[in-house]
Amino acid sequence: MTILHFVFWALVGWCGTRLPKPKPRPIPDPLKSLICGIVGGIGGGLAYYYAFALKGALTAPVFAATCLGAFVGGFVLTEIVLLFTPKEG
Repeated sequence: MTILHFVFWALVGWCGTRLPKPKPRPIPDPLKSLICGIVGGIGGGLAYYYAFALKGALTAPVFAATCLGAFVGGFVLTEIVLLFTPKEG
C-alpha cells in the first residue's frame, strides 16, 4: 500500500459523510463531520482490505472494492459521531 491509497480512501470516506435526506438536520460542527469522514474512510478501506484477506498487490479491481469499505466507513463513523453530538437550540 502506498500513501496514494490512504489519500484516496480518505477522499471516498469524505464523500460518505452525509446522504441527502428529506429534512436534513443541521450539522453542528462541519469540521468534525469532515474529519470523521476522512478517518472513517481510511479505517473502512483498511478494514475491508484485511477483512476479506485481500493481501498482496492492490490491483485496480481490488482497490475499487476497498473503496466501498471506505465509503461505508466514512458514513458510519460520521453518523455515529453526529448521533452523540449534543443538538444546539
